[in-house]
Amino acid sequence: RGGRGQRNSGGGGKDFDVIEEIGTATDASVAIAVEGCCHGALDAIYDRLRRHQESTGKSVDLLICCGDFQSIRTTADFHSFAVPPKYKTLGVFHEYYTGTKVAPVTTIFIGGNHEASQPLQELYYGGWVAPNMYYLGAAGVVKYRGVRIGGLSGIYKSHDYQLSRFERPPYDNSTMRSVYHYRNLEVYRLKCLSRRLDVMLSHDWPQGIEQYGNTRGLIRRKPFFENEINSNSLGSPPAMELLQKLQPSYWFSAHLHVKFTATVRHVQPGSSASSSVNILIPSQAIRATAEKGDGKAQATETASPAATQFVAPETISACGDTPDLTDLMTQFLS
Repeated sequence: RGGRGQRNSGGGGKDFDVIEEIGTATDASVAIAVEGCCHGALDAIYDRLRRHQESTGKSVDLLICCGDFQSIRTTADFHSFAVPPKYKTLGVFHEYYTGTKVAPVTTIFIGGNHEASQPLQELYYGGWVAPNMYYLGAAGVVKYRGVRIGGLSGIYKSHDYQLSRFERPPYDNSTMRSVYHYRNLEVYRLKCLSRRLDVMLSHDWPQGIEQYGNTRGLIRRKPFFENEINSNSLGSPPAMELLQKLQPSYWFSAHLHVKFTATVRHVQPGSSASSSVNILIPSQAIRATAEKGDGKAQATETASPAATQFVAPETISACGDTPDLTDLMTQFLS
């Protein structure tokens, strides 16, 4: 996730040693580390997870990255890498791509707006970019040990949203940017999902999500967001449409390089829970879930190049008669 000391686009950053854990793991839990903007710092991320395991004895089952992964195979990929020239460095991904190194934990990621776009466009529907590293595609869903994880790659730009996918290599200055602007087709595909997701990933934030958390605190840390917040133009309208339609248990984003948490409550018309949902907080919902035996959720967060650790519950049946308390909310973290 983005946070204090978060690395700038393609640049250096600060490694934070504090990993904050949310929730309590059980023997049946799935431990998922969540990274915000990766910016190619794979060695540092995996090293941080290793040190966390050595110091706590807690292992991570899966790593998910919320964009700006930068899967640069060779310098030839620079022609599709939309960053200033000083940030066009080879990085370390090529060592994982060639098999010189192997990711120590299974890694799933979505694309952001600072990517080598050609290798990702070659895997439009998703696929393995290197041993133990999986790209979710322009829009995709996978299940890992019962946890349903969806993702939308890229960022929203209104002038490209209704267009088809016309970009082809060799890219010019325009298409190397429009290629990472997601389209209505990808959003529509995700809207067609009939079962609720446990985790949803997007690079940019859902529009208006700042209204569900400490908005004033966000403005104090990022004062240049204030005009966008006041005009309700911060974030992506299609991402918020997806959040309201899919109602995932967790939504993770990156892009804006700031830590922010929010809770969106989904109250169904006529629901018997509507009278009590206003007094629930996420920790209460997690405890109630655990008492019912449906599993627990845990998250750990740090600034890049460390990660957030999330211990997910098993997928809740779409045919259940009585909704779990966590069915009423989406917990957002950037």
